[in-house]
Amino acid sequence: MSIYGRVYVIICEVNGRQYVGQTRQTLPQRWAGHVYDALKRQMKTYFYNAVRKYGAASFKIALLEECEDRGTLDEREIHWINALETLEHGYNSKQGGDSHVWSAAARKRQSERQKGKPGTKHSEETKRRMSEIHSGPRNERFGKKNTAKSRAKTSATLKSIPHHLRGQRHTPEMLERFRQAKLGKVASEDSKRKTSESLRGKPKSEEHRARLSEAAKRWRAEKKRKAEAERDSQTSDSVQD
Repeated sequence: MSIYGRVYVIICEVNGRQYVGQTRQTLPQRWAGHVYDALKRQMKTYFYNAVRKYGAASFKIALLEECEDRGTLDEREIHWINALETLEHGYNSKQGGDSHVWSAAARKRQSERQKGKPGTKHSEETKRRMSEIHSGPRNERFGKKNTAKSRAKTSATLKSIPHHLRGQRHTPEMLERFRQAKLGKVASEDSKRKTSESLRGKPKSEEHRARLSEAAKRWRAEKKRKAEAERDSQTSDSVQD
C-alpha cells in the first residue's frame, strides 16, 4: 500500500492530555513544525499554549495509523479525535478532516479569553508576526499566478460593476435614498481639488468616457434650461411693470 499520509497523536507527559493531527511528512518533521509554530511564530492555540507552558521536552509524538488517500486520512483523523475525546479533554480545537468548525469547548475557551477585552487591538509586534506568517513561502498563493483566462474573467466582472458599488449590492430604493441625500450638496473647493488630483493621469475606458460625456451633456442641458427659465421670468416681470 502506498502511503498518502499519517494520523498521529501528541501526548503531554505532564497532564496526559493529547492532540490528534494528520500529516504527509514524517513524524519528526511534523513535530519540528509544531515546535517552530509554538516557540518561534508564537501561534495562539490551546495546543501551542501548552507547548510553551510545559516545554517541548514534555511532549511525545506517536503514530496512530497510515492512510493511502486524502479521504481516508481525513476520515481517520476525525475518528481518532472522537475516540480519544481530544476535543473535550485534549488539545484539539476543531473536529478534524477538512472541517473548519470549532468545537464547543474551543469556542468556550475563546470566549473566556476575550471577555473584558472589547475592541481589542493588535500590538505592533502581533501585526509584525501576522505579516510574517502570511508572507513569502508560508502564503498559500506564494509563487502562484492567475491564468490569462482567469485574469480576463475577473477583469470583465469588475468592469461590469460601477467602481463605487464593487463589493456590495444596493437595492433601487437604497440608491434613490443616496441620490436624494446628495441633491443640493455642493463639493468644497478642497474636495474638488483632491478628487481632481486622484483622477489625474488615470486612463479611462471607452465606456467610462461615454458616461462622462452623457453626464456633461445632461449638466449643460440642465444649466441651459435654468438660464432660459430665469430669463423668461425676468421678461415676464418687465412686461408686468
